[in-house]
Amino acid sequence: MRKLLLLVLLGISIPRSQAQTIVDTFPGNTLNESYWTIGPVSSGDWFEVDNGLTLENRAHLTTKDGVFGSPLTIAGTVTFNSIEDYLTIALRFDGAYENVPYYESSSGVRVLFGPVLRNAAGNKNYVEIYDADAPASISKVDLDSFTFSTGVAYEFTVTDDGSTISLFLGNELLISGATASNSGGFVGLYSREHSGDPFPGLLLSSISISSGNTAIPEPSTWAVLVGSLTLGMAMIRRRVRSRA
Repeated sequence: MRKLLLLVLLGISIPRSQAQTIVDTFPGNTLNESYWTIGPVSSGDWFEVDNGLTLENRAHLTTKDGVFGSPLTIAGTVTFNSIEDYLTIALRFDGAYENVPYYESSSGVRVLFGPVLRNAAGNKNYVEIYDADAPASISKVDLDSFTFSTGVAYEFTVTDDGSTISLFLGNELLISGATASNSGGFVGLYSREHSGDPFPGLLLSSISISSGNTAIPEPSTWAVLVGSLTLGMAMIRRRVRSRA
């Protein structure tokens, strides 16, 4: 009877979603091609791997596979080498980029932050979450007590719970916005287009991307599981009584 109970339990399949994870500190001088593709989309694009990844002139770092859905966390460390730069993180997109005029991700959502992004008065940095499918700004916030500088390593985190996308710097929430826009499961990172010569771009010291979690069984699955357990226990009790 116990063997029968075990077989019943083993036969119950509880659905689970497969978690997807990338953790990369860009060691050495070679890009890990099992994680990433990197593309110039114009003749001036440039990147360098040297114990960190330097992106210049909108060289695009994109996940090799489009498997990163919500819940999603993108975390990393970025250093801006020029006050003329900012970082764009593309998510929920199909992995494609526009050719002109600015070589942006062509779908999904963009999260933007960096020293060159300033309000109309020019006295504050702003951060923005942008819907490339609309296209329209989802949320745009002027930073009252914070200014991005060059040569400083900033630890950032972008989260996506399937509805709301948020940007944190350290433990501080800078911006969040809700959107249903979703065109795919790729994640991309890129710098601003070339401005000036030389243009030092930005340095990514580390990136981690994780998505997916263990799915909660459906009510029908729980019903089958509980019913099977109840039946099995009843059969065991009946057998014990028959021996008494």
